[in-house]
Amino acid sequence: MVQLKSSFYGRVGFLSFIHGLDHAFLMFSSPLLILILRDLDLDYAALGTLVSVAFFTYGIGALPAGFLSDRLGHKWTITAAIALASLGALVGGLPGSYPTLAVSFFLIGLGTSLYHPPAMALLAHISTPENRGLAMGLHGVGSNLVMVAAPALAGGIATILHWRAAFLFWGLVGLAAAAVFWRLFESTGSPSNTEPGPLAGLAAILQDRDLVHTLLIVFLLTGIQGFIWSGTFAYMATYLQDVRNMTVAVSGILAGIQYGVGALGHLVGGYMADRNSRILPVVIGTTGALIGFGLILLPSNAALLIGIFILGFSLFVKQPAMNTLLADAVPKEVHGRLYGVFFIITNTIGALAPMFGGLIIGRFSFTAFFLLCSAITFGAYPLILLMRSALTAREASPRTP
Repeated sequence: MVQLKSSFYGRVGFLSFIHGLDHAFLMFSSPLLILILRDLDLDYAALGTLVSVAFFTYGIGALPAGFLSDRLGHKWTITAAIALASLGALVGGLPGSYPTLAVSFFLIGLGTSLYHPPAMALLAHISTPENRGLAMGLHGVGSNLVMVAAPALAGGIATILHWRAAFLFWGLVGLAAAAVFWRLFESTGSPSNTEPGPLAGLAAILQDRDLVHTLLIVFLLTGIQGFIWSGTFAYMATYLQDVRNMTVAVSGILAGIQYGVGALGHLVGGYMADRNSRILPVVIGTTGALIGFGLILLPSNAALLIGIFILGFSLFVKQPAMNTLLADAVPKEVHGRLYGVFFIITNTIGALAPMFGGLIIGRFSFTAFFLLCSAITFGAYPLILLMRSALTAREASPRTP
């Protein structure tokens, strides 16, 4: 097991920083999209497809990342994740056309896809059931604080220099972070010759019908979360620029504020998951997202700002509970692989959001897209009720993961 030369909070804190960089790679380009669209003479469909390349690759890489985490260890997998994403950002900073950016977004998606399964498995190993929600929440809080800076810095750099300079900046920051992570964490050692294969340990899970039922609900809920999360953060800055007539820099700052408010959501969600219920943060996040979408579509700038705050809080408050539900349900030795499934569902469905968003926005409007997001969000309520019933049944017949 990887051990940072520090306390429990030190390990969680540094992982939070790396977590923030992982998401920053995906989201720093959000205020730059309209500049890319104009510079390369693209339409919204082409732009959305470009973003979907990153999100789709971000999804498909999660499953092998889970196996690599269980097989090779966390240190190697997390370091490779940040280094590969950094390479992708550097490619985006090179002179080139649409295909060059497609390669950049592909590498960014592939690199960032490797992070979450080993990181979630590591957090599950260094925490206990009593503080696991807190660990997941703090992991998210630190990441959101890093992400506050990502769109704001990218927008500022693009305003002063060029949008490609923002790609180069985050690529260099990522390489430095990967080097520091490698030095701070102990080696995981050599893998055992008797290390299980990709499917080892999963047969018992598949034979437990109640557990399979619970996992299916978790996966469906996380699929909804992935679509809404990706669609919102991919197009919020562009919406502020194209519809609300804000500058690139201002839209980047407001997008960053969403992540800052999301840090509070992570902290509150993690606390609730430990002290109250794993379900309550999911209910609050779902309801808040519906309110937020309604507010940002109103003509009032005050309503817009309140909606941005509520969306930022709501889209993150349920994440610690979702992560903890999965960690509670399955044995530690298969955490990496199950988190791989968890994130491949989240992110492959999430990858559809920028592509569909580009098509809907180009053919209809931003309003139509955000109404679609609202409708999909509403679909979480029946799944929440099913999850509550499933958890009640499991508590009546307890199992030890």
